[in-house]
Amino acid sequence: MKILKAFYFRLKPSVAQDQILRKYMGCARFTYNRALALQKELYEKEQRKLSYPEMAHQLVVWKKDVKTSFLKEAPAQILQQKLMDLERSYVNFFKRGFGFPKFKKRGRRETFRLPDAHQITLDQKNGRVQLPKIGWLSYRHSRDVIGTVKNVTISFEAGAWHISFQVEQEVDTPIHPSNEMVGINLGIAQFATLSSGEHIPALNSIKKHAASLKRCQKKLSRKKKGSQNWKNSVKSLYGSIKK
Repeated sequence: MKILKAFYFRLKPSVAQDQILRKYMGCARFTYNRALALQKELYEKEQRKLSYPEMAHQLVVWKKDVKTSFLKEAPAQILQQKLMDLERSYVNFFKRGFGFPKFKKRGRRETFRLPDAHQITLDQKNGRVQLPKIGWLSYRHSRDVIGTVKNVTISFEAGAWHISFQVEQEVDTPIHPSNEMVGINLGIAQFATLSSGEHIPALNSIKKHAASLKRCQKKLSRKKKGSQNWKNSVKSLYGSIKK
């Protein structure tokens, strides 16, 4: 059977590439927020929403507008994917009761997606990937990407760039050797208790990293929000969580 799997790496862009990535991320954020504002305004006035094709048409209009013509500098597929993300958020809100879409804020974890695998060239031997309008980007090749690349997602968080390759893999359909069944009861003191009487202990991962997390949070509280020292402390805090 076929499955989808993601491979996540740290990107190592040059100074020029960093500026390009920031520009694309800004265009993606602007497109999402502009479309969300338009959707909210329309819903308040007419109790309806724009479909994805209607939002895509608005994107064409914005690109022709002198004030927002900078959107033409980013690959069209990046901006279109953001409109699709907004469409999914609206569907989840109206049909599934999820939270209402929120405006994207600069400095928070941001992403953009490149969906066309034909425009993506992966050179694992040299630890680099070629992306449209960006060129060859180096990444920290810590393991091999196994499977057929379907798309990539670029993200920026805690002052660092990352890339995620979504691949399609062909794997054997798992067949469990046993025909017996067992009941599982999830708990707090014990992670799980099986009907066979076996107990699976809790991982207590929070307790394991509590001291390190507390130190980082204490350092962060002393820094002026938005300063370089504050940003460095955020990176340290993020690193302690990731360990």
